[in-house]
Amino acid sequence: MYTPIAILLFRQLGLIIIILLTSLACHIVSREKFRWFSFSKVMLVMLATLSINVNFLSPDSPLKFLLASVSIFLSYLWAYRFTGTKLLLRSFILLLVEFLADILVGLLFLRLFDSQTIEGMRYMTIPETCLLQFVSGTGMVLLALLYRMLCRIVPRIHPSVSYLVRPIMLLIIIILIFYWAISNAPESDQLSRFQSVLPSFILMALLLLIGITYIVQDIRFYKQAQENKRLQQQDSLQSLMLLQTRTFRHNIANMLYGFQGVISNGDTSAIEEYYNAMVKACQMVNNENVTAIKRIPSPAISALLVNKILRANEQGIPFFVSVDESAPIPRMRDDEAAQVLGILLDNALEAAAQSAAPHVSFDARKTENACCITIRNTYAGDAPVFSDHPVSTKEGHEGLGLHSLHHILKKHPDVLFNIYTRNRYVEATLTLY
Repeated sequence: MYTPIAILLFRQLGLIIIILLTSLACHIVSREKFRWFSFSKVMLVMLATLSINVNFLSPDSPLKFLLASVSIFLSYLWAYRFTGTKLLLRSFILLLVEFLADILVGLLFLRLFDSQTIEGMRYMTIPETCLLQFVSGTGMVLLALLYRMLCRIVPRIHPSVSYLVRPIMLLIIIILIFYWAISNAPESDQLSRFQSVLPSFILMALLLLIGITYIVQDIRFYKQAQENKRLQQQDSLQSLMLLQTRTFRHNIANMLYGFQGVISNGDTSAIEEYYNAMVKACQMVNNENVTAIKRIPSPAISALLVNKILRANEQGIPFFVSVDESAPIPRMRDDEAAQVLGILLDNALEAAAQSAAPHVSFDARKTENACCITIRNTYAGDAPVFSDHPVSTKEGHEGLGLHSLHHILKKHPDVLFNIYTRNRYVEATLTLY
């Protein structure tokens, strides 16, 4: 047997080890920059609560779990100054880390040591107590590092995947608790077994309820994030158009000054030519495009249209966008829709640039049972002829253009594509059923 002084030394050394490692795990879960001042505050809270646990509460007291929860909560409130949801979330995560580490270390030590040694560890009366505290604390630190790593890696994979991490972790913990409860249930009558596993089943039910609330909360957060992304996209589009309008106002003022000089010369042909140039410049700015683009639910398609409008303005090509409020575009993946529309818009801009009166329009309308997108542009020379499987004949573009478009649309039998000439326009129509 060990002397009271030796037992006190074992106990104090075990406390120092578990306080240091628990405080480190608390800091890792907090995801804050390391500061000795905050770390010391956490150690003080842990020292106070663990001292009460060891010296005043029995190993089987239910208040131990409650006191551990309070100490974690106070640590984040006092040391890291968390509040609200952030405080509750960090406290809950560290509590799960401690709980899971205790389960894993307990299962390990049950296989390595006999019941008498484990009892000595629980009452902190033998040297192995320090080993138990070291392994348990190291387990908490490793689990906290795993949590920190998941927080960094998972969102990079796909934003929606990160919403599954917490429910999956809770499910794993529930399975472990269930396994532990069934494995340690006494081999006796049904009532005794039920009384033994009842606390574990209550804990599992609470964790399951928390997991469901997380799923509901994450679904709402994801929808809100998508809406915020759409609003930010619309705001950026409006800013681009507003900047373009301001630039136009500045340029048109200079053109008016020049127009005054042309009028003073009295040259009728020069006045007419200058007037036509001003009319063409005025056609470049169309504030209705902003309203139309806002109705497009896809940020990818909106950004594509803004890019093509700016390109058309640089080339002096009037570009008009019209979108029906009820037009649900696109009905294919954003990347495929952007590729299809990008091909059609590039062809339209290239053909319109060569015509005497360039003009390009994008029109999306909701029909009875489909959405119809029409891209219209002027062209130069004879009316083009389109085959069923067209291939670009431009140098350096063999096999691209409309041929690539047909290749993409083969995967979407519910999308009908037509391209034809009407008067002095080429019209490309996508009908999405």
